[in-house]
Amino acid sequence: MNFKQNTQLKNNTLKVYFDNLLLLALYEYQEKHIDLLLTKQQEMRNVLTNFSEEDELYTAKYLLLKNISGSELDSIDSIDSMMFTIKEKIETMYDDFRAYIKKPLFIYDENPILASNILNAIFIIVLGFIIAKIYHKQFIKLHNRRKDMSTISIKVIANFGSTIIIAVAFLIAISSMGLSLANFAVIAGALSIGMGFALRGVVSNYVAGIVIMSEKNIRLGHFISIDGTFVGKVMDIGLRATVLRSIDNTHFIIPNSDLIEKSVLNLTLESRVRRIYVPFKIAYGSDIKKITKLIVNAVNGATHIKILREIEGRKPNIWVQNMGESFIELELFVWIEGYRPSTKSNLLILIHETLIAHQIKMPYPQLDIHLKKPQSGKLLSKNFLGETFDK
Repeated sequence: MNFKQNTQLKNNTLKVYFDNLLLLALYEYQEKHIDLLLTKQQEMRNVLTNFSEEDELYTAKYLLLKNISGSELDSIDSIDSMMFTIKEKIETMYDDFRAYIKKPLFIYDENPILASNILNAIFIIVLGFIIAKIYHKQFIKLHNRRKDMSTISIKVIANFGSTIIIAVAFLIAISSMGLSLANFAVIAGALSIGMGFALRGVVSNYVAGIVIMSEKNIRLGHFISIDGTFVGKVMDIGLRATVLRSIDNTHFIIPNSDLIEKSVLNLTLESRVRRIYVPFKIAYGSDIKKITKLIVNAVNGATHIKILREIEGRKPNIWVQNMGESFIELELFVWIEGYRPSTKSNLLILIHETLIAHQIKMPYPQLDIHLKKPQSGKLLSKNFLGETFDK
């Protein structure tokens, strides 16, 4: 049985019911039962609103009964009449609203789509977003109670669960509208092909985000350097991008695919303790052993510079790095905890002050020129023609 046949059967049933109500309403009118008369009249109006299309005959029957009941209302006192009128108007407005939301807006795949269906679908989707947000917020709080789970793992599970909740709510909303999920799957499959090419960058970032979170080589709080361009502390690892905070308190939003494809230097992967190198130069002829002793003692005495001094194998030391044309290059190495860019600057200042205090010369570029006389002992000169002659 198709949609038209169902509609015709529904209208015939409603007409029979309307005629029965009309007979009962006329009986109540004859017995002077005003309340029951108005009740039957309201039920008749509800039946009219449920017709698939307006029927002039049954509308005329309803208007005739309304005129009869109106004349009866004139015979009762004004207060009761006003109350009946207000009640009737409120019920009329309510019935009009119900009729509108139950009226088909359009027909898709032989299924009438009502305004009420659309409102229900919107309500289900909004409810899904609310539930997903509450789930995400409550699941994140597990980090304070579950020390056996990493922050990134909790965040991945929370984001994945929120996405599943929203997807399920969307499917339920489509089903509540009477749409076939099979047809929707076909349409979604066709759209996914085109969107796959358009959003391949976004998809690659999402896949890279899952890889980063699963490998655990980069975690929240790590200091990393990406191709020597972006250096900072990892503040957030999302499915699409990772947020770094530099020492200047600026934030870099790095696509996750860059963390997979480019070289990443993790300064605090296994331990926060690392070694830094501070190069400086001295002039030829300087006492290297004396300078080494002076600098190391000065570094150990500078307690305002946060370095490791007491751990065996990680004490400050100096190596000879290179011998240049006009200088000897030394390199001070120290161990520090965490990422402290100011440490190198403080150590350079300390080295410079120590060398000046002990009157140790700093190297500078120099060039020696040696002039030699001709072996004959004669001085040669040229005239304006370029000819050489003895002077």
